[in-house]
Amino acid sequence: MLRTHTCGDLGESLVGQTATLCGWVDSYRDHGGGLFVDPRDRYGITQVVFNPPDTPAELIEASKDLRAEYVIQVTGNIAARPE
Repeated sequence: MLRTHTCGDLGESLVGQTATLCGWVDSYRDHGGGLFVDPRDRYGITQVVFNPPDTPAELIEASKDLRAEYVIQVTGNIAARPE
């Protein structure tokens, strides 16, 4: 399956579930360890976080090559934003 949800589908009711998203890279931020990628599709924008303790090092290195408008597919756990 290409995707399980769209970027506009995700919300608090899905926290703790796993989702696969597809979309274009809207923005990319490297905050010295934590990487943030915002994929977008026709339904919305979602923030994807690559945290070093939770994400394999080779995946973090590969994500550093992402640029705006690249098309990506990402699978991960849905989490609520921290307060």
